[in-house]
Amino acid sequence: MDHLKCWIFSFILSSLIYSCKKADDPNMPTVSNTVTILYLEANNDLRQEARKAINDLEQGSSKSNNTTSLILAYVKDNDRYGYLLKISPDNNPLKISSDTLKAFDASDPSGAAQISNVLTYIRNSYQANYYNLILWSHGTAWAPAAQFSSQPKTRSFGEDRGNQIDILDLKDALPMHFNYIIFDACSMASVEVLFEFRNKANYIIASPTDVLSDGFPYQNILPHINSGSKEDVKKIASAYFNYYNVQTGLHRSATISVIDLSRLESLSKYISSLDQEDGRSLSTVGVQRMDFTHGFPVPLYDFGDFISKNYSYEHIASIEKLLEDALVYKNNTPEFLGNTLHSFSGLTLSALPKSDPYYPYYANLEWSKRTKIYLPEEKP
Repeated sequence: MDHLKCWIFSFILSSLIYSCKKADDPNMPTVSNTVTILYLEANNDLRQEARKAINDLEQGSSKSNNTTSLILAYVKDNDRYGYLLKISPDNNPLKISSDTLKAFDASDPSGAAQISNVLTYIRNSYQANYYNLILWSHGTAWAPAAQFSSQPKTRSFGEDRGNQIDILDLKDALPMHFNYIIFDACSMASVEVLFEFRNKANYIIASPTDVLSDGFPYQNILPHINSGSKEDVKKIASAYFNYYNVQTGLHRSATISVIDLSRLESLSKYISSLDQEDGRSLSTVGVQRMDFTHGFPVPLYDFGDFISKNYSYEHIASIEKLLEDALVYKNNTPEFLGNTLHSFSGLTLSALPKSDPYYPYYANLEWSKRTKIYLPEEKP
């Protein structure tokens, strides 16, 4: 399938071309309202899509009268430099007109330290009342990055010359709190991922499944992008769903959720309090799978379907209520890439047997430590 954002192979840009490049501007005014940051890890097969995302933001900005907020985009799509852009209005879809505010040395493959460096620079240079963050690249839920595993290469987040950013390192690299974080990357609405980021933002907007190569429709979501209110994050997610829901064929494939991260503690505490016998016969037989890409590194199951097939009625009702409280918005097309979605709760969950090679990493995730959800070993 050549339309998946997490595996798409695109045309390679011959070079970075921006119409206006200038050195750091010490007189850049302090922003008094909101700074929204689009962070694009695109030194991989998504270079062309990164360029389109910036152009879409420029076109959307040309229709906006916003004067109190700032949209910045950091893009790394080559082996030498990353560029911080100030998004400027422009209706030419073939030309990037945004000013380059700063060039960052990026001769080493991207990692968590680079993310921290860029975001710290933005925080110190463009002080605002609120910050929003869009993390744009490849994604594979909580799967450990390739350099942390002897398994075949995976894409935890990002991809730069074979190097990926581990999800735990990514969490620790974020130097400030955000109104919301959007994962414009595949399969990041995993409860394991979300729980790691619960203290980093108020909301996360993400897909429990793949994200098609078009990604988020930035022209459509721009009217709501500089806010962080519950209503606006719902509108962002709704605009994403509506964009794909009117497509035809396999392009009509979308799942999206908005999670109130402050509600996840209650969910984890309830599950961790259940009697051991509730978890002794955990099984994934018949549970809706949400990992549809061939060779996806870790299993992803629909959270609600897993709960409904493994716990007593009383516990199911309580967990569903806690899940409902945490989900601000969720929606899905009836099928995803030809796979019927019989169940969709808005989140995914992984459950591994202790013999799985990824289990030691999985057991170290905060969600796993709290809930201790794992599968019994199969009998020989």
